[in-house]
Amino acid sequence: MTRSLQIVICNPARTIFALTPKCGSTSIVNVFLKLAGFEPREWNSRSFASRAQQDGRLEKAGLSFENMTLEKIADFQMSHPDYALFATIRDPYARVVSNYFNKLNRYAKRRNRLAHSYGKLRQLFEGRKSWPHVETGILHMQKLISFETFLAGLQEYGTDFDSHFALQSKLLGLERMDYDRLFRLETLSHEFPPALLNRGLPDDMTERLGTLPQKNATNYTGNQDRLMTEVNRRTISHIYAKDFDLLDYPR
Repeated sequence: MTRSLQIVICNPARTIFALTPKCGSTSIVNVFLKLAGFEPREWNSRSFASRAQQDGRLEKAGLSFENMTLEKIADFQMSHPDYALFATIRDPYARVVSNYFNKLNRYAKRRNRLAHSYGKLRQLFEGRKSWPHVETGILHMQKLISFETFLAGLQEYGTDFDSHFALQSKLLGLERMDYDRLFRLETLSHEFPPALLNRGLPDDMTERLGTLPQKNATNYTGNQDRLMTEVNRRTISHIYAKDFDLLDYPR
């Protein structure tokens, strides 16, 4: 299956930014919208961007959101040689834990329908206010899918069923694409703003940049150390071996 990436094209900064799933992509979307003079709410930033693109507001700000295959991104690079191609990457250990607490519903829907139905029913019974919050149902799914069971499933069935679980190196095509810079999510907040400034942003956009906002952060504080047993680390290192090799994160 040919998979596409959502990219942000910022003409004032002559920048193409490939959004890597579960690697701070929502934060990046909000940064570019903020630069363009918009202040969307965290929960609807992507739908806001879609509406603003349809009605022409993004185009006026020199911004566009597109879905492109790696081949089309490469073609765009060829036709815009003065544009920089950026993307974010993330420690594979942290990304797996974040998926367990934030995207387990996607895994359960494909690999454990009983756990998925149980979590959704429990979420429904908690009332209308809980329904928009996917983590509510995931907490119940975790009662039937332990972290170890989740990892065993990824190891047995693979990670290509969903882009949030897929290898970052494969999504970004690191063995054949030429990126000007890969920002580590762990240091993104203080490295990305200067990089944008160096791309020649106009003064009105520079003033809006400020501190990089962190959006859609998974709330699993303290759980990563608890789940990162030696056995689990070895399993993750095996599943995401190519990411560790190509992204240069330590095992």
